[in-house]
Amino acid sequence: MKKKSFLCILLFFLFWTTQSGQAVHAMPPIQRIDLPNQLVLLVSEEHSLPLVTIQILINSGSRLDPVGKEGLANLTSNSLLLGTFKHTIT
Repeated sequence: MKKKSFLCILLFFLFWTTQSGQAVHAMPPIQRIDLPNQLVLLVSEEHSLPLVTIQILINSGSRLDPVGKEGLANLTSNSLLLGTFKHTIT
């Protein structure tokens, strides 16, 4: 019963905000900046909260493995962590 009440209130609120003449925005606008080092910076500012969130995505890894050499990125990353007989990570 509580779920139905909550759902009704939520639907009423959404209906009321869309009918009040103001648009409801799910997210603030996103600005795209292409940097000289070919990185893409996506910036979305929301000044209503004193919060900064940073997420970095790098165009690399297993999705760029060549056809027929699947697992190459995994093998490389594991090899870097293991070191060699003469050279260790420590």
